[in-house]
Amino acid sequence: MKYFFKKYIDYNEKRKYEHVLIACLPKSGSTFLSDVLVNVTGFDFVQFQPIRGTNDHNIDHHFFYENSNKNTVTQLHIKPNDSNKKIFLKENIKIVFLYRDLLSSLKSMHRHILEENNKWFMFSIADGFESWSIERQFDFIIDLIAPWYINFLTAWKKEISLGELSVLEVNYDDFRKDNDKTIHNILNFYGLNYSKERIKDSLEISYSKKDKLRFNNKENKIDYKFSDEQIGKIKSLVSYYPEYAINI
Repeated sequence: MKYFFKKYIDYNEKRKYEHVLIACLPKSGSTFLSDVLVNVTGFDFVQFQPIRGTNDHNIDHHFFYENSNKNTVTQLHIKPNDSNKKIFLKENIKIVFLYRDLLSSLKSMHRHILEENNKWFMFSIADGFESWSIERQFDFIIDLIAPWYINFLTAWKKEISLGELSVLEVNYDDFRKDNDKTIHNILNFYGLNYSKERIKDSLEISYSKKDKLRFNNKENKIDYKFSDEQIGKIKSLVSYYPEYAINI
């Protein structure tokens, strides 16, 4: 405990460390983006959450201060709830809000469930999911996962509208189309300056392992066409929040 408070006091005395925090919608290229930023900056990758698994992505205050005396890059599916917002404000943490259109995100989630991991904190996979028809699988994803996605998006959109936090919005499609520009914008947002050559080299390193980092092109996604009924259901959910113009 003494060690914890010493690190806390040291952190508050110096306040010279930068924490690049990516608050990301699942399946929005966040693993790749955070890897690039680590390559560029040389910062430590720390998620401020000692155990992830099926736990909600919230900052653990103790773990944050245990890792506060270093420059960090963090990537979490984190909402601006009361607990997280308190530490954002107290520690003057700027946030990169990374998002993506719903249909592409849900398609990527479907692939992730089948090929990588079916244990998530926002839903429990149903028994036999893998053997269902693909249409029923997407019905499940729309019914149980899409509402969480929409809640994540609206929570951040509402918080941004309040203007109390310093947030940079980043669209996955913009990042995919122009990696250099997005990385440059994020670095500027945090007041970090690196050469174009370093950014280019860092991107090349991440691209060399893009499959491991789950940064795939549209050609790699499953060729599934949402039914009119499924599209209608998603539009109906989004229609409750017309003020946020959520892109499906």
